[in-house]
Amino acid sequence: MKKKLIISLLIFISSFLLAAEIITEHNPIIIIDTGTTLNLQLDVINGFSEINKVYVLYRQQGEITYNELEMEKGSESETQFTAKLDDTVNYQSGVEYFFHILDINNLYLSLPEFQPENNPFRVAISQPVKEIEGSGFVLLSPDPEYSDFANDFMIAISFFAIKDKIDPTTIQLLLDGKDVTAKSRIYSNMIIYNVVKAHGGMHMYKVTAGLKDGTEVESETWKVSIADYSLKKKLNLTGKASFNSYYSTQQYDAADTLDLDNKDKWANFLLQFKGEYKWLRFSSKIFLSSLESKHSQAVNRYNLSFFTKYFDFIAGDYTPNYGTFMMSGKNIMGVHSNLHLANFRLKTTYGVSKRAVEFGNGTYTRNSLGIRTEVGNEDNFVWGFAVAKNKDDKNSISDIYYHPDNDPDIDDEPPLVTPDDNIIIGTDFTWSLFRKRLLLGAEAALSYLNTNIYDGALSAEELKDSLDVNLPFNPQDFEAIFVLNENIEPIQPGFSSLAYKTYLRTFFYNNFLNINYSAVGTSFNSYSSNYLQKDNAILSVNDNVNLFNNKLFLSLNLNLTSDNLYDEKDVTTKSTNYSTQAFYRFGSQAYVKIGYMNNDTANDDSLLFEYTTQNINFGCGYFVKNIAFAPTRFSFVYNNYNSTGKNEPVYSDSLIEFESKKDNINFSMNSEFVDLPLETTISYTSSVEDGLNSSTNYQSIFLKGLFSFYNKKLLPYANLQYTMFGGDIDKNSFSFNVGTNYYLKTNTFLSTNIGTKVYTDNDVSNGSADYSLFTWRLKISQNF
Repeated sequence: MKKKLIISLLIFISSFLLAAEIITEHNPIIIIDTGTTLNLQLDVINGFSEINKVYVLYRQQGEITYNELEMEKGSESETQFTAKLDDTVNYQSGVEYFFHILDINNLYLSLPEFQPENNPFRVAISQPVKEIEGSGFVLLSPDPEYSDFANDFMIAISFFAIKDKIDPTTIQLLLDGKDVTAKSRIYSNMIIYNVVKAHGGMHMYKVTAGLKDGTEVESETWKVSIADYSLKKKLNLTGKASFNSYYSTQQYDAADTLDLDNKDKWANFLLQFKGEYKWLRFSSKIFLSSLESKHSQAVNRYNLSFFTKYFDFIAGDYTPNYGTFMMSGKNIMGVHSNLHLANFRLKTTYGVSKRAVEFGNGTYTRNSLGIRTEVGNEDNFVWGFAVAKNKDDKNSISDIYYHPDNDPDIDDEPPLVTPDDNIIIGTDFTWSLFRKRLLLGAEAALSYLNTNIYDGALSAEELKDSLDVNLPFNPQDFEAIFVLNENIEPIQPGFSSLAYKTYLRTFFYNNFLNINYSAVGTSFNSYSSNYLQKDNAILSVNDNVNLFNNKLFLSLNLNLTSDNLYDEKDVTTKSTNYSTQAFYRFGSQAYVKIGYMNNDTANDDSLLFEYTTQNINFGCGYFVKNIAFAPTRFSFVYNNYNSTGKNEPVYSDSLIEFESKKDNINFSMNSEFVDLPLETTISYTSSVEDGLNSSTNYQSIFLKGLFSFYNKKLLPYANLQYTMFGGDIDKNSFSFNVGTNYYLKTNTFLSTNIGTKVYTDNDVSNGSADYSLFTWRLKISQNF
């Protein structure tokens, strides 16, 4: 364990050395509304070309495993990575996430830098400030009692009951999710919109507005059906097809070197659709990418799904969830089924979670099987039992990867890769009371792992001779179920091969409380679950409170983490993480937010290892409507990071101490001009960091103008950014982008962007270097 602590310290120090080349910025999001998608953005201030990929790992507060999602990479002229976390729509207790940055040398950085699994970014979830019941909106036309309207009809909505309270400038009419206010007629107590040539099918519309006291109101969502007797209507078919492409070229000109020209390009195509016919619902997804290669794991995705009242069937790529420890967060290419009756459910999965790759060290095909059964009513009590198995096919790649010397009779060189076998058995229950406002639950699982099944199972006599284990059966008779030989872990089942968790969730009086305890043994392994922390126990308490009609939101979080669960190691490392966040909305015009986080990590050994990190963040915003020609929203964000640590290595009597400080501020203003079809953004960022024997700072200014023509169908834009570094980094950069978004028709969208970036690097050993880049992106999408 002492060595592990030293290694952790070295990794931490090396991350700062790498950060001298790769500098990232992320303004943590404090709060989102219930039922919304979390959109994340990671800005790369320096070293964008040094980054290969960025992954965001995220989970709902109280869960154990993290889901992994590769972020969408920007360009050298827009140096950022973005991700859309669709799963957060169903989250209730909050979101925890962190970033893994993989550079071109296959080295990992993380953000937060140290122990990101125990010290992630946290986003609270709050109920939106809305008043749907008795909002004051009354539908006058069309009459909801009738159906199959003509393609032309009129929407008329009265707000007579609140006409003296409403702010008319905030009224919005949304039709099928699109804002059609600009084409509507707004009177003192009514809004009218004429729908022309509406396509067949179901249409939905609603009105939102703000009252003069800052309260937001929203009507119910009304529906209208337009007659359509086509095949598309019979199948209720909807879908989307999109094409994305990217091209960049980089020229590098340094003193005493030749010009180099580096190019990067990729493209992908996505087709997805869904529909229904009588009792059958169906959907499909096809994703094709130019990055698909037989030398790596699959990038392309294929999926075809069928759903009925009692049975579902999915063929292709799918991510099943059979329990935290059993099967979750892993894409499996295969067949999946779900029989769901009132008090009984049976789920099955069989397919490939890893495909064979004969490149580098090689990868075997990994076949995964999952079976889960549930008994009980989902609104009350449910008991579940599951089995998961993951086994590598040792014949899926050439023997040269197991025998690098190309001779099975010579074992001078160790295998490059070995085939594994893994089986997990688990059970769980949930108990819901008071209409799911009180939820109790628990999960437990036991695992076995064989790290080398190449030579197959041993006989009972051979197993006794090698491991001193007496078995009442011959393992070779059950080799198809699990391979038993000298490479199994653990040799005998016990607490070290066990994982379990218990949890309590309550939601009363706008207070969401979540208490969770989990423990994963040293020898527990689940190849079909994503990102489990072994030899780890975590007690997590999260409390989210909404006050004053949901205007004030408070969040309190406590996480206690410890390893060495069963005293199998000499050293135990413990972490204590606590944080609080507050967010207050002053109506629809202003807000203020503040957060504090502290994380302490230490061991109980005479060789001292301590690490503390603190973060204080503050933000505020105000929408100034009184600027007559351009109402403007101002925002300000401040972040302070402070990390300290000390370590006494085995090889030295001296104490190593380290400290890192970072301050970051951002000021932005977004204006929408009244008499011009123009929206502008001005943003200024300043950052100062003092780390291990290094000091860096930078200042950046960002300007953007977005134009709007033809009733917001044509949206050209231009932006520029200038960044200047100081301290131990002597660089500056200038980037410029122009592009447009064009809604050719209601369901046809075109987006293109051309960018260039020029910067000077004075840090090269032989003088200075000038870089110039050109990027082009194109996206075309068609809804149907």
